[in-house]
Parts: sequence; structure tokens; C-alpha cells
Amino acid sequence: MSSPSQVYGNYALCEEIHRGLAASVYRGSNRGGGQPVAIKVFREHYSADPRFVIRFREHLRLLAGLTHENLVALLEYGVSESRYYIVMEWVEGVDLGTYLAEHGALSPWWAATIARQACAALGAVHRAGLVHRGIKSQNILLTAEGRVKVGDVGLSGLISETGLSRTNVMLGSVGYISPEQARAEPAVPSSDIYSLGVVLFEMLTGRLPFVTSDAWSLVRLHAEGAAPSPKAFNPGLPDDLTGVARRALEKTPERRFTSAGEMEAALAAVLVSGSLSPAEGGAINGTAARPGWIRFLRDLANLQALKRLIAYPVRIPLVGWSLPFGVILILQFLASFLIALAFLYGLRLLTLRLF
Repeated sequence: MSSPSQVYGNYALCEEIHRGLAASVYRGSNRGGGQPVAIKVFREHYSADPRFVIRFREHLRLLAGLTHENLVALLEYGVSESRYYIVMEWVEGVDLGTYLAEHGALSPWWAATIARQACAALGAVHRAGLVHRGIKSQNILLTAEGRVKVGDVGLSGLISETGLSRTNVMLGSVGYISPEQARAEPAVPSSDIYSLGVVLFEMLTGRLPFVTSDAWSLVRLHAEGAAPSPKAFNPGLPDDLTGVARRALEKTPERRFTSAGEMEAALAAVLVSGSLSPAEGGAINGTAARPGWIRFLRDLANLQALKRLIAYPVRIPLVGWSLPFGVILILQFLASFLIALAFLYGLRLLTLRLF
């Protein structure tokens, strides 16, 4: 094991905060002082595996150019005394898995808000030509301000192809595994959407879609079994949010959302539809989490996000039509304008008759 005083690049270890099969994570600090950082140090035997060395350099080179406010930032990476390491920003908060284990299901508003931010992070990952491969509640960090930070982008794939067996890596995330990964097929961006659908299901119900004590039975269920509706465990859920979760959990990748951006737009449409109440927000680390409407509106100012939201199709139940969300907003505005004109005209006629 690494000594707490050992130096990795420009950073020194302070204390171990997590020990896994492939690596340990430490709280560290810059040798010149300043904010704490998280340092992931891989086991020493990886340095003797040429596959890991090549994949580590290639993957981290791509990851170094990837920045997004909902991704844990990469600060530095390298090798020190035969130990490969990654230095990341320190996120003050709690991982979603721990929070759900302690508090149970989240309110629908908070679940949709967290999932929408995670979609934004995955969109950036996919646009960079990467696949996360390991989306699960433990890799989604929550700050006290309600911001989401997705971590460990692509690291499970980096390890599973090298010294550590694919079985050990897969079983560590088996509850969130996509059908194609469960069938030992290559992971694609749609695989991340399925795994995020599992996380959304977990936030809405307080449990995973499939629960069994046998890991390989769980793999088969993800590969072949139809996921239950979240409403089976939480009947009060709104239909539109339930529909987002069920579409993300489709077995066939082509029937899921075509991109993380499309799923983000669907969640944004749910959040502005009025079916969810931000007053039902949860708490993180004992602190009341702020709904963040200012941030939500700021995100909508992003041109690409706004375009996706405006173009997102919304079904009209009474007639069975699907119209873009932007068209519906325009129609609602025109209807409100005509109603107001009719009211003013009627008021004018009434005034003329009385006076």
C-alpha cells in the first residue's frame, strides 16, 4: 500500500478514503497548499501489464480534454514508482448510492433533476467519442447545492480489458448492467442510457428494477427480462416521468432514447410541465438542497439544450397527436391571448350597456 506521505506528481497523499480491487482512492493536497483533491492510485501489478499501460495513456489523453460542469474534473495523471495514478477534483458531498441507502427514494422532482444533470454529463462524454461503461448510483456525486458530478468515466472498461478479470469488474456493477453488456457485447452510448435508467428507477422507488441474491441470475434478468414499471413500487409517480424511465430501460438499444441529449430534453420537459413540485425537494448531508431554478433557467439558455427542449415531441392525450414542445407553448400562448381578448371585449360590452 502507498504511504500517506507519498507524492504523486504535484500532489501528496493525505489519507485513504476507499480501497477497491483495482485501486485505492486518497484525499490529497497540492504540495503548494490549496484545495484538497482526490487521487486514485492503481495496484502496482498494472504497471507490468502492457495492455493497461497503452489503454491508460490513450484513455486518459482523451479524458484530459473533456470538461463539463457535471463531470468530476481530471487534474493530472501519470506514473510514480510503478504506480499509475489519476488526480481529480475533490467533490464535497455524498455519492447517490450512499444517500439512497440512508434516505430511500427521492421525490420525483429531485430524481428528474439529478437524472437531467447526469444526462448532460453523459452527452459531453458521448460527444467526445467515449462511453462511460460504469454508470451507477455510486459514481454520481451530489453536492449540498444540488449539483451532480459524474465520475469514473470509462475506468471500468479500462480495467476490465487488462489484469483484473472481466468477471470481477462486471459483478461490481451488475445491478446497473445494460442488456448488451450482460450479453458480453460491446458497450455503446445507449448502454449508458440504460444504466442511467436503472439509476432513475432506483431514485423513484428506493430499489433496483431486478433484485436477486444470485449475481448471474441478475445478469440474465438484465439481458432478457422486461423491467417492471416504477409505478409498481410507487403508484403515485406521474405518468410522464414514469415514461422516461421505462423508455430508458428498453431492452433493445434502438427503442431507448437516441442520445443522452434526447433523454435530457425529455426530463427538462417533465420538469417544466407542472406535474412535479420542487417544494418536495430532498436533503443532502442534512442540509436542505436548493431547488436551483436559477441554474435550471441558465441551463436552458444553452442554445443546444434549448433546441432539444423546443423540438421534443409531447403527446396530446385527447387527440393522440404528438407536437413539438415549442409548438405547444406557442399554441398555449395564443389561446391565452385570445381568451384575454375575449374577456376584455365582453367587459367593454358590459360597460357600454351599464353606462
